[in-house]
Amino acid sequence: MTSWNHTVVTYFQFLPFSTIPEIQGSLFCLVLFMYLSTLVGNMLIIVITMVDAALHSPMYFFLKNLSFLEIGYTTSTIPKMLVNFLAKRKGISFLGCATQMYAFSLLGITECCLLAAMAYDRYVAICHPLHYMTMMSWNKCFLLSVLSWLIGVLVALGQTTSIFTLPYCGPNRINHFFCDLLPLLKLACVDTYKNEITTYIIAVLFIMVPFLLIVVSYVQILHTIFKIPSAEGKRKTFSTCSSHLVVVTLFYGSGIATYLRPKAFYSSSSNKLLSLSYTLMSPMMNPLIYSLRNKEVKQALKRLITKPGLELHPLIQWLSRASQETPHFRNWLKNCDLGAMIRPLTVCPFDSSQMKPTEGTERGNHSLLTKFVLSGLSNHPELQHLLFFTFCLIYTITIIGNLLIFMVTVHPTLRMPMYFFLRVLSFLDISTASIIVPRMLINFLSEDRSISYIGCATQLYCVIFLAATECYILAAMAYDRYVAICHPLRYAIIMNSRVCLSLVLLSCCSGNVVSVVQTAWVFTLPFCGPQKINYFFCDIPPLIMLSCTDTSLYEKQIIMATVLVIFTPFCLILVSYACIISSILKISSLEGRHKIFSTCSSHLTVVTLYYASGTLIYLRPKSSNSQDTKKFLALIYTTIIPTLNPLIYSLRNKDVKGVLIKMIHELRKI
Repeated sequence: MTSWNHTVVTYFQFLPFSTIPEIQGSLFCLVLFMYLSTLVGNMLIIVITMVDAALHSPMYFFLKNLSFLEIGYTTSTIPKMLVNFLAKRKGISFLGCATQMYAFSLLGITECCLLAAMAYDRYVAICHPLHYMTMMSWNKCFLLSVLSWLIGVLVALGQTTSIFTLPYCGPNRINHFFCDLLPLLKLACVDTYKNEITTYIIAVLFIMVPFLLIVVSYVQILHTIFKIPSAEGKRKTFSTCSSHLVVVTLFYGSGIATYLRPKAFYSSSSNKLLSLSYTLMSPMMNPLIYSLRNKEVKQALKRLITKPGLELHPLIQWLSRASQETPHFRNWLKNCDLGAMIRPLTVCPFDSSQMKPTEGTERGNHSLLTKFVLSGLSNHPELQHLLFFTFCLIYTITIIGNLLIFMVTVHPTLRMPMYFFLRVLSFLDISTASIIVPRMLINFLSEDRSISYIGCATQLYCVIFLAATECYILAAMAYDRYVAICHPLRYAIIMNSRVCLSLVLLSCCSGNVVSVVQTAWVFTLPFCGPQKINYFFCDIPPLIMLSCTDTSLYEKQIIMATVLVIFTPFCLILVSYACIISSILKISSLEGRHKIFSTCSSHLTVVTLYYASGTLIYLRPKSSNSQDTKKFLALIYTTIIPTLNPLIYSLRNKDVKGVLIKMIHELRKI
């Protein structure tokens, strides 16, 4: 490879968090405990704010988003750190490093903006209480949240691009536990002065500007509080924003100390500790801060724990009897929602009663319905608890299986494009299941199965985005197999890290465009009633049936879009496999054919399952439509396929099985 090539370094190596080998096992256990505490704590915050009607306010809508960000924030760095505690070769691929940095930057910048939005919410609540519901409407909350995410996406994309277009010729040892800006800049083999200036400017703009907005908000809040005559009134008013203030102090304190301190005070060891404080300590502490310092959350938690017992199905009566002496565990088990941690943008309904048009609402208003009601999978009450535990188990297996695939494929021996795409596929499967199953689990136990208008639109957008993106990712994986089998000598050149990253970004952008257009088409229709969706999530066909206008034109547009989304990548997959089969048939030995075809058999199985269920749902004739059949088919691609994918790729792949066995042996040594 010549010296002008900027991709001489194909992977980076992390230096150990500690140079003392004897404490690696202890550090692994400590960080794992803190990471699990972070997941459980933030998941609990999301569950409480979703289930308890008293917490259906803008403040707790933002808190749900914050908890989701904290989970994503830690998950982008800590699992790799845990793997490195056990691995002998503590490395990460060039593409994996770029992906980690992008995810970390995206979630960090989004959290900065979201904390500013939460400060604005507290400012309006305290300084303009009479106008609070008008100024902080659900639409405005949703827009503030989306704006925070959009800023995070743009800034993260710009920063990641500027860092990874630099030439890295060696050394490749990162003195950190994740791919961060400052340690990476040190490894570039050119002058990085301009990049450092750009990094500082971005840090000032997107760390200090939201921070200044928070400061201005709290100056106004304090000014208003000082006008209250009684000390008790001042204390009560300030207590509504004290939790947020503590979280802001922890997050911004460590962030500013890491990225905006002078070079003279920079030290790799102190930088690691500061990074650990805002990547792990802050996310772990936030649920405690918001539960211990917030009476409403504590009361909601108490109501959740002391909720009256539910009549369990006979098959699980033994579980209830076994936990009689641990009532807190029993009540938690009955009310737990294992998937809510990944579903941030759910807006809860204003009222659980049947909605009626209010005075001043005209019939022509297209937003007459403010909520929908999901009918669910079954109307038989005696099956609800059995279904709850069944899908709770399926969802848990989906999360564990795909996370395991994610952790296994970051192993040094699996640093190939095929496994990079597999990691992306696992992330999409986790997200698809998490958008649908948590809400379904809540509806199994709740009498109120309503979902707000904005919540339904958000769910539909996410489902379409993830499904369309997965279609394109499966096509990219087919192209990868085509290059590997038909052009093996040029594989490393054709499928380089930039091409792989470009294919993933193109898939996400295509999915986003399709999702925005289709969601906009559906939710510009007038919905005047009825409000009951005969489905277990917000999907296009059942929503169109509720519209009070002629939808024939919309149906034609949606069918055309579906054909483009499903059949365009499917045709690319067919062309790829036609070329692959042609190349395989040219091989003389039967054993050689078998070995080569086995490298793409897992992908072919996943494609068959995914496209078959999608085609049967969205492209079969209306005359053959049966709602129960459609529910069953939708279950296949939203819950069953994400559960089966890790099994298909692990049981049918020797490399994955080999690395998994190695990891198990490493764990046994601790």
